[in-house]
Amino acid sequence: MTKSIYDQLNASGTVSKQRFVETFSGDALDTDRWTSPTTGAMADEVDGGYEISSGSIDFNDINQFAHNGCVAICLMKRAGTGNSYWGLMDTSSASHRAQVFEGTSNTYTQLRTKDGTTLEVTDTNVAVNTNWNNYKLELDGSSVKLNINGVLKATNSTNIPSVALQPVLGEATATTQFRYLEVYNT
Repeated sequence: MTKSIYDQLNASGTVSKQRFVETFSGDALDTDRWTSPTTGAMADEVDGGYEISSGSIDFNDINQFAHNGCVAICLMKRAGTGNSYWGLMDTSSASHRAQVFEGTSNTYTQLRTKDGTTLEVTDTNVAVNTNWNNYKLELDGSSVKLNINGVLKATNSTNIPSVALQPVLGEATATTQFRYLEVYNT
């Protein structure tokens, strides 16, 4: 006999995985979940998502996703010149991260990882652009893989994060729109 809804939804003896989904819809950012950026609002267009004009949003140092077994998926558009980024990070020190970065001075989208001290930067062959792109980060403890629009574009096996992480989305001197974010432990 099952004793709870948890027992009914999960196999006996298993622990449910952490999973988070954000569709960035509605008229305002859910501030019970996200910290507020310096400047940001829902984009005034159909399916425009959340637009950040200055700063970043994160989970306020609630690092609930495993560095050695998680997946993060994001639908993002860099809406102008400047630097846009998203990924998983330990924001208390910004010393551990797995991040997608698109900058004005960069020709290609980059995968950036950091293990507490050293930043590893890997260029993809995808030119920095202002289109909606689907990004997927896969962390398994020995590498970080970046897929762009369903195709593997970069893998980092050195200087990878080794602590629990949280989602971080932001920009530095650019306007960036986020339509979808999903993160789950594997």
